[in-house]
Amino acid sequence: MKRWSLHVLTELKTDPLASGRDLQTHVNGRLGRDNLSVANINVALEAISAREIRTAMQKQLARGEAHHREAYLLKEMVCSLENDAGKKAGITANKTDGTIISDLTALRKLVSPQAAVGKIDKPLKWVAFLMALYYHGVPLSVLGQWCSVHKTTVLRWILGMSLGLWP
Repeated sequence: MKRWSLHVLTELKTDPLASGRDLQTHVNGRLGRDNLSVANINVALEAISAREIRTAMQKQLARGEAHHREAYLLKEMVCSLENDAGKKAGITANKTDGTIISDLTALRKLVSPQAAVGKIDKPLKWVAFLMALYYHGVPLSVLGQWCSVHKTTVLRWILGMSLGLWP
């Protein structure tokens, strides 16, 4: 095994799911070089035992540092809330019932302090919830899957609400 292959292994132990381009950058930086290509990294990857990487991945999972399935886990979490108790609490991820989400009177209810939560339309509550999730980093594609719509539809809902609230 070449000397730089050991550096690839070291980088893989740090981040087992790193891309070839990331590995190339880190190994070149580690060695003070700039002539290793992604093809060189791929050759080194072929020589590295899967057992070593598997051990590193298991350690990261045990420490809670490997998060390669966050979107899937969030989706499963929301689906698990869609039971009878969740439906009684109003937790469902179904499509809107045709109410216009960017209706200005509905938006005024949302921002007026004296308005009761029960008076705010359910689709508007969902868009506010989706907007908060998007703000906290949940991808539009995942939000679209949860609501059974395309991600651009979720983006239009969020933008419609944002533009309605802006003035």
